[in-house]
Amino acid sequence: MGHDLISLVTASGQLVVDPSLGQLHSVGFRGPKGPLKPLARAAWADTPDETLPGDMDPVLLRLGGDVFCAPFGVSDVNTAPLHGWSANSLWEVGPAQSSPQGPALSLEVKRRIQGAQIRKTIILSAKSPVVYQIHEISGGVDALTWAHFPVLDISPGDVICTSPKLRAVTADSAPVLGRSRLEYPAQSERVDGFPGQDGVVDLRTLPDIAEGHEDAVTLIEAPGRALGWTALVRAEDIVVLVKDPRQLPVTTLWSMGGGRDGIPWSRQKTGLLGVADGLTAGPIGHRAALSANPIADLGARTAQPLNSSASHFVHHALVCVPRPAGVARVTDI
Repeated sequence: MGHDLISLVTASGQLVVDPSLGQLHSVGFRGPKGPLKPLARAAWADTPDETLPGDMDPVLLRLGGDVFCAPFGVSDVNTAPLHGWSANSLWEVGPAQSSPQGPALSLEVKRRIQGAQIRKTIILSAKSPVVYQIHEISGGVDALTWAHFPVLDISPGDVICTSPKLRAVTADSAPVLGRSRLEYPAQSERVDGFPGQDGVVDLRTLPDIAEGHEDAVTLIEAPGRALGWTALVRAEDIVVLVKDPRQLPVTTLWSMGGGRDGIPWSRQKTGLLGVADGLTAGPIGHRAALSANPIADLGARTAQPLNSSASHFVHHALVCVPRPAGVARVTDI
């Protein structure tokens, strides 16, 4: 791919990191029938860059895995690519370390983000199918949004389960006009009853709503929860993403079902689901998150003020286990 990838290996499996984006490139856990691979990559993500449009942001050229976005979405306060320089530029890799959970990699993005320094620690559990990530955001000015943005393979019949949510919200306009199945703007207190173009949509079965669509909906965590989580129940495994809702109060589900024209999408059904656990106003961009917006109106924080003497720590975990026979849904973790 023209740049170096770095691996960590334990008895539980292997992870691969792409320092050119600070990206958790891929993960493989040991399973009874072969590797369990919770993260996905777009079909074009590992092809030579010269075959793709030259003006694509690196985060889209290598779409997949998990990146840390700062800010999340459109960078319309300070000039930067989509999802910020943290998801589009080089991270410097420190020496491998050990932790009580297992071996760890430490990385630091070489660019300052609004004057802030961002460090990443990735830990692969030595005994369990878990990847832990910690981001430290130190210093900086003004206010910043951020999000983890893991991308998963999703197929018809898969089920999305979540911790209790206060409300589900769509933005004022669809991500791709004329290609969405949800209503924009719209809100619902029920994830199984969201307004859609052709009637009520159960957000737990997003891959079943239609081909040739692209939709994004933001779920606000219910108050008083110690953990927020999203679980994707697939044919062979269950992928669980775990967050601290005080740090990451919203989750934006981004269903990429073949609704985009142009290279490299070309309206192909990608079968990808982005699960953006964030401190954001959803997909509407950095500037909108700094003022009144539909997410903030419901009581959720949408940006974090920065200052030269403060550090903020963002914790996130990815788990993947074989799907036990007869299990249809996850109700709690």
